[in-house]
Amino acid sequence: MKKVTSIVLGTMLVFGQSRAQIQIQMGTRSPAPLTQSAFICNTSFEPLFRHKPIQSKAAWETQVPAIKSDLQQFIYGTFPKKYPKIVYKKTSQMLAENVIHQQWEITFDDTGSVRIEVLLPNDSTSPKPIFMTQWNHRTWAMLAVRRGYAGVVYAGSDDLDDSKNLNSMYPKATFGTLAKRAWLAGRVVDFLHRQAWVDTSKIALAGHSRNGKQALIAAAFDTRIKAVISSSAGTGGELPWRYAHPFYCNESLQLITKKFPQWFDSGLSKFAGREIELPVDQHLLLGLVAPRHVLVITAKQEAQANNMGAWHCQQTLETIFTWYGARNNLDFWFREGEHATDATHVETMVDWLDAAFFSRPSHIFSKGFQLERNPATRMAENQQGESSWLGKVPPLPIQTRKPQLAQRRKEPHHLAEYMVHPVKNGKGICTIHFGPYHELGHYLYADMFMPGMDDWQPDTVGRKKYPVIVFVHPAAWNTGYRLQAQPLIEKWVQAGFAVLCFDLNGFGTRGDEAEQFNQRFPNWTRLGQMAQDTRDAMKLAKNLEIVDSGRVFLAGMGLGAQVILQGFSASEKTTMALYDPYFAHLGADPAAFHQWFTWFSRFVHSSGINRNFVFEKLRKLAANENRILVLQPENESLKELKSWQSLLKPFQVKQQNCVFRQCDDYEKNIDRFVDQSIQFFSSY
Repeated sequence: MKKVTSIVLGTMLVFGQSRAQIQIQMGTRSPAPLTQSAFICNTSFEPLFRHKPIQSKAAWETQVPAIKSDLQQFIYGTFPKKYPKIVYKKTSQMLAENVIHQQWEITFDDTGSVRIEVLLPNDSTSPKPIFMTQWNHRTWAMLAVRRGYAGVVYAGSDDLDDSKNLNSMYPKATFGTLAKRAWLAGRVVDFLHRQAWVDTSKIALAGHSRNGKQALIAAAFDTRIKAVISSSAGTGGELPWRYAHPFYCNESLQLITKKFPQWFDSGLSKFAGREIELPVDQHLLLGLVAPRHVLVITAKQEAQANNMGAWHCQQTLETIFTWYGARNNLDFWFREGEHATDATHVETMVDWLDAAFFSRPSHIFSKGFQLERNPATRMAENQQGESSWLGKVPPLPIQTRKPQLAQRRKEPHHLAEYMVHPVKNGKGICTIHFGPYHELGHYLYADMFMPGMDDWQPDTVGRKKYPVIVFVHPAAWNTGYRLQAQPLIEKWVQAGFAVLCFDLNGFGTRGDEAEQFNQRFPNWTRLGQMAQDTRDAMKLAKNLEIVDSGRVFLAGMGLGAQVILQGFSASEKTTMALYDPYFAHLGADPAAFHQWFTWFSRFVHSSGINRNFVFEKLRKLAANENRILVLQPENESLKELKSWQSLLKPFQVKQQNCVFRQCDDYEKNIDRFVDQSIQFFSSY
């Protein structure tokens, strides 16, 4: 059975083990399996290395050589051990628009070379700060030159790549493409340190996407780079590998190493599905830049990224930078929009460099996605009963205005325009948008997908009433329901169901709502609001004239499965399909969720995690004749799940009403979940 194990890295939560419990076999990249009893919880945002927290600056500096070694051995591949001899020559020069354009070729170890272009303002100011970037970001350098920087562009990108022959030049080095290009950046810095027009105390390196990844690697391993800007680097950049899993609906370790195997060390792909076993993670890479300047930019609506993972990384980096008295040298900017950048973003990068190098006024960048660092402390550990999961519900006036389909919106939420569209064109699916004046519940947007033409207009005369599936999405921070729902919606609609979707608090179009939630509702939990919004979605569906109000079903995945499971009482008689309510992705440690939503706090102990609350709630629902389908991915750390069906035998549950099945792979079994839910719902 394929192992599917992961854990939220020790940025907000640190899970450590003793040396006896963790034995990383450095030569084979095959760490010993982790056991549930080994985990402890630490909420002090300490960096985690080889599954143990680092708790001081002195301890950090002692571990730096080992951290660099593990990053090469497990993630990026090894660099050449010897320092190359370089020579350089200018191949051309011209003056245009008061800018000197120079072409240079840097040769190292006689046979290797890298081409660079220098864009030098033709003025008397010298030495100059450096804005360095890759060939395909030449326009970035042009914008920086307008602001008084010297632009330096090197051939270390897909458009022009001089790193291709490095493996043959250095056969003992195993570095992948990202590390090779980062190593080339170091040779450019060698050149810059020999030029009189360069202010070597002000060398900045910037990159976007895969180039953002290489920029972080270069800065981590070369202290001569005094500032680094990483834009939308995502997985393999600022995003911890523990967040690179299909559970979070972003670019997973498995996906990125399958699509771009040449980027990394060849052994990284072996950790797909067991990211927890990596002894080193991305917060340590960025931590190596301290106390120099770091700006991480991530787009809040891009599908590849994960806001929560980046935020957790930021929290741990704050600890490291604070040790050096350099907290103000670290900034995270969670910007609106999708993956691509424009001139506004680059100008803002230069603003940040002005502040870093010249103490000029600039924006405050550590903004755009903030959560309470330890919300679990607001609740007593000994609280009991289902109400403690949801908190105290505030006064909720009922919605008296019924939605009018004839007056529905033709456009989705404005932020959804940045995101992946949930359905493909030409699939015979029409979309109804609710909001803002015919909205779901308490002023929320929702989308309903139905069988029909794209230009379908509401007409209930002679039209059948549709069964509806209310879909509660997994933990897709950046895209809400959209990315994961695409294959589900198409299959459900083709089977004759309407599908009602909305974003949970803190996800997708509602990403900003999580920031101040605990201040606004000190006695309510985010899970409580998620459950209330799901109830409101069911009410909306039942009140639509084109809906069969007796056939409104619930379907949830991961987080969504827990919202349904914990948010509905046993007496409500609901029909639900749940995928991964047991959080298989977290292995033995769903403890991370108690930091996000509070409701896991009383189940987290140094001896491990008690997941009986999942079984207990399922038992209550089943015993009260709720109809339940559960498809649960499993892994080696969940061997106690011998048989879900056997759990219910003592309670004389009707077998046809409760179906519990297990599967081995999280991502591959999503289609299976959809097919089984169609069969299950169609029987009622």
